[in-house]
Amino acid sequence: MRDKLIAKLKAPQGTAFISAFICGIAVHLFSMMNVMENLDTVFNTPRGFGAGLSSGRWALEFLGHIADRYWGIYKMPSANGFMFVLFVALAAALVVTVLKLRRHMSAALCGALFVVFPCAVSTLLFYFTSQFYGFAILLAVLSAWLLVKPIRISRRGKEGQISAKQSHVLTFMLSGGAMAVSLGIYQAYFPLAASLLVLSLIGDCLRGYDSFSVIMRRALYYLANLAVGMLLYFIVLRIALTVNDTSMSNYKGMSSIGHISTELLPFLFKYTRIAFLLLLHGNIYGLAPIPSFNTLYRLLGLLSAVGMVYIFIKKRQPLVIALAAVLCCIFPYSVGLVRLMCPTDSLYDVTTIMVYGYVVVGFAPALIMEALPDVSGKLLSILNSVLRKGTILTLTALIALYAYFDEVNYTAAYYTTAQMENYTTALVTQGAHDGGL
Repeated sequence: MRDKLIAKLKAPQGTAFISAFICGIAVHLFSMMNVMENLDTVFNTPRGFGAGLSSGRWALEFLGHIADRYWGIYKMPSANGFMFVLFVALAAALVVTVLKLRRHMSAALCGALFVVFPCAVSTLLFYFTSQFYGFAILLAVLSAWLLVKPIRISRRGKEGQISAKQSHVLTFMLSGGAMAVSLGIYQAYFPLAASLLVLSLIGDCLRGYDSFSVIMRRALYYLANLAVGMLLYFIVLRIALTVNDTSMSNYKGMSSIGHISTELLPFLFKYTRIAFLLLLHGNIYGLAPIPSFNTLYRLLGLLSAVGMVYIFIKKRQPLVIALAAVLCCIFPYSVGLVRLMCPTDSLYDVTTIMVYGYVVVGFAPALIMEALPDVSGKLLSILNSVLRKGTILTLTALIALYAYFDEVNYTAAYYTTAQMENYTTALVTQGAHDGGL
């Protein structure tokens, strides 16, 4: 048991877990050691887990009541923050398998980026429910992981030999169930699973090990599973709403999930595309608060584009290249699927906490660099080295900059809380003084 654990920690998956866990504790330690307030935390103090069934979060309602009954739900930054970081670190380890990353450096960078991404800060500012949201992130990634690494069932043959056979039915059911529960906790993590699967398919095209027909069947299998997960979510939601005799809130268009008007769809698709491009020039969802982020994303985009062109020139597989091009066009929409979870005509209804799927954009360059073919010529070797080292340095800079601004946001939240406390104290003191007069 101990040897197996050590072996797993030495694998790229273990590297991603360790990187995410250490970076998560280091970056988020300030928030875990302090109490920072906002309207939601005040409303849910001392007990509460946020909006449940009325916001379509039937699994959050169920888990919240179970936890409240057996050990209580409290806003405990250290405990809840630790659980969130642990869940995200475990999810980072699964991401390595989903994307089929083999290099430890790629795994370490993806793990670190996963836990310092701005969405993590937004989640940890809601400490009363952050542990549930971290669990939802893990389930969303687990759903994708199960499809890429199907469950195997051991069977004994007629001559007594034991063999393991993939069980696609069981895999399909468990993956869809994990996706449904993740949606039932917080709907915004559906794009995370979808974009990971799209990027995994792009990686399959780049590596060139599988034929066009194999990758196409795999894509349809992934799509069917995502649809099943969504369907299961809606079925349980309908049952829960009926049993509890309640209805969905219209907050951020929640009541419209599942039946979006045809007039709204063009806006949602257009805004999703524009939001993705704004990573290169602008500050969308708080993901690029200063121009340096745009510069880094533009550089990563350039390195990725050059890498993909170089790979396909060497591979020369027209059908696979065409499929990869289609998947690259789909990728921005898979990342921004959160608009389907928030189907309104307002640009500002989507907030930072809802866009964790965008972290997958940063995973793409690492995956592309791993797919670069091995070459023997001096010029091509230099090109490989420039692309790989350039990607490593750019991703490292992006992670460091995000970690820095995580601290900036936590400090701002801390002083905002202090100002609120001072203002409240002044009001109470003035009221007591006036009453005394």
